[in-house]
Amino acid sequence: MYEHLTLLQLKALLVAHPHRYLARLVTDELEAALAARQTAEGRAGDLEEQIQRRVRQVEELAADQERLRDEWAADRAAMTAERDRLEQEIAELTRDLQRARRTRDEAEERCRQLEVFLDHLEGVQLSDLNGLFGNVDFTDPMSVVSLLDDLRSLGASGHAMVIAERVATETSLDRPHVIGLLLDRLQSVRASAQARVLAVRAAVSMPLDNLYAAIDLMVRLTRMDASTQVGVLADRIVDAVPVTDARTVTMTLDSLRELNADAQANALAERAAAGLPVSDPLAVALFLGRLRDMGADAQAGVFMARAVAATPLDPRTWSSTC
Repeated sequence: MYEHLTLLQLKALLVAHPHRYLARLVTDELEAALAARQTAEGRAGDLEEQIQRRVRQVEELAADQERLRDEWAADRAAMTAERDRLEQEIAELTRDLQRARRTRDEAEERCRQLEVFLDHLEGVQLSDLNGLFGNVDFTDPMSVVSLLDDLRSLGASGHAMVIAERVATETSLDRPHVIGLLLDRLQSVRASAQARVLAVRAAVSMPLDNLYAAIDLMVRLTRMDASTQVGVLADRIVDAVPVTDARTVTMTLDSLRELNADAQANALAERAAAGLPVSDPLAVALFLGRLRDMGADAQAGVFMARAVAATPLDPRTWSSTC
């Protein structure tokens, strides 16, 4: 009804006042255009706000992606280093296995020979026994371990003591994981003095590329009450540990503390606090926790200062680790 009346009014206005009719049409169109402009401006504002919100989300996702890429790269580098270490140990163990098999075959032949002259041992002077083993390679620790085992199994432990001096002074130290076995064998035949001689040599000269073997030797030296040798070996371990991996450093710190080598543990903590990389937040948290357990507040302060200076503080990362 309203629209009909409006239409009638416009028709009457057209007949009576054509100019006012035209002005009315233009005014109505202007009002419609203004309303359309206002609606479009509101829509444009909403769209701009949505675009800005999406841009912020894209920037946040890009930042998260970059952080995840850095973390992934660090994890990959750590895994690669661990894989390389394990492959190196596998290669070394494989070589040792091959030597052990050769030694086993040689030991079997030696046992056969030992059984032949075992009946004659009682009549041989102890001073002449070195001649019986002239073909034994005393520089090979595995061969010596097998020889001592053979003599003990044949009931000739007393005779084994005669060659213990050569074992202690001639055995090569280039296979650290075998030295512990050899110390056990010397003690099993009551050659404690010779075992101590070998322990002194190992503590001073044994290669430290295998930290696990070095720690094992420290444990054995502790059981032998060889405190001087324990200290010497601990000092060498502190100097040899690469302060590039937090897990290796913390493992070594734990071992030194368990063996009461507190001075060496503090020295290693000081080295690591000054040189350990601070790019991995988890490694930083691990090492800081160990320093706090030790009561090494000064070293913890030095390390924390380095970490703060070198690493951007991201609350999403640090709040869950520190």
